[in-house]
Amino acid sequence: MQSWRTSAARFAFLFAAALALAGGVLLTLQDKNMTSAAIMSSIGLNLVASVVFALIFSFFSSEKQEAALKENLNEQFGVLSDALLDRMSDANRIFLPSGRYPATDTFDDDFNRHLNQSLATTTSYVFRGPSARFVAARLSHVHHNPGSVRVSMLAPDNPSALYQRAADRRLWPSSVGKTSSRLSEEILTEILMSIVSLFDYRHVCPIDIIYSADPSVYRMEMTDDSVYISWYHANSSLEKQMPESLRFPKGSFLYSILDLETKRLFELSENRVRFDSTKDEAFLITHMQTISGRAITEEDVAVWRAEYRNYTLGFSDYLRNL
Repeated sequence: MQSWRTSAARFAFLFAAALALAGGVLLTLQDKNMTSAAIMSSIGLNLVASVVFALIFSFFSSEKQEAALKENLNEQFGVLSDALLDRMSDANRIFLPSGRYPATDTFDDDFNRHLNQSLATTTSYVFRGPSARFVAARLSHVHHNPGSVRVSMLAPDNPSALYQRAADRRLWPSSVGKTSSRLSEEILTEILMSIVSLFDYRHVCPIDIIYSADPSVYRMEMTDDSVYISWYHANSSLEKQMPESLRFPKGSFLYSILDLETKRLFELSENRVRFDSTKDEAFLITHMQTISGRAITEEDVAVWRAEYRNYTLGFSDYLRNL
């Protein structure tokens, strides 16, 4: 189609040129007084004038055309650049993290500060990980009470899941010299302490807990505006107690997936419990006996409550001074 148009344009130009040339020759021959020498001289002068005109016209028109072309190219390039930047910005917002925090052996200031800022305005908080060992302590130091807290952690009656998480911790400096059985028992104690601490938080807002054979690949903390992913198996995280973490904003690809996945997990899980202000200590003891498969006494609960306060004392002081 394009070649046909080009051919038609060329034909029209050549036809018009030939027609004008023929008309000019015909009109020139109408003057009987002009000799052939005069005609040739006139043609020569007109050719010289045409060349001079062409040079002058070409000089000025080239500058104008070049300026117009440059302006047009700049405008088109600007439009394309804006479109490209918009697409890149959308892609960054959807697929790339908005924050990154290194693996450490101590609490990371930026991670905890940003997570606390997200908690300060959120209406809901979701935690998924092996044990919720710092959840209640963190919530107690945020000057805002979320309306909903949901926690997913390892089932304490699942020795395989506990052993797997124990294997992940063997590279920690604090795990040197400890057997897998001892590490598994420590993780079990963390879970039981976490349950007691979350039960004590029930007067602030209801606590929903589900227990699963979580593979412990990552830890997730989700608020209304962001999700924080702590990747246990990143190369830099293997020997660190605080793994490398990433923050993704609401509306990002990962946030949307984890939000939907979490909702379905809590809807479909049968191994679950809700702590609220109507539940008493007897309910807690019965529940812990059920999910641990062992006899639990009031003294056991009191010991775990005291152990949790001691366990999170350093973290509580850190948050207070952050």
